[in-house]
Amino acid sequence: MDYTSLLSTEEANQYNKILTVCREYSSQNVPNVINGTLSWEDYVKGFDNIDTDAGVEILQKYVELAKAASR
Repeated sequence: MDYTSLLSTEEANQYNKILTVCREYSSQNVPNVINGTLSWEDYVKGFDNIDTDAGVEILQKYVELAKAASR
């Protein structure tokens, strides 16, 4: 199910900002992991500087609603 289609405008804007930051971080740092100049562990730690929890929280609300509706 595409939960992003259920987001309010405010939620979609916040989620898209988080997603954009994640994509930019990945595109800048995956080559460093591949080249061996950045460890996988440090790459993963870099996500700690991005508010990924807020993105998960936004989508989790709709996952829970869908689970409740299917009961």
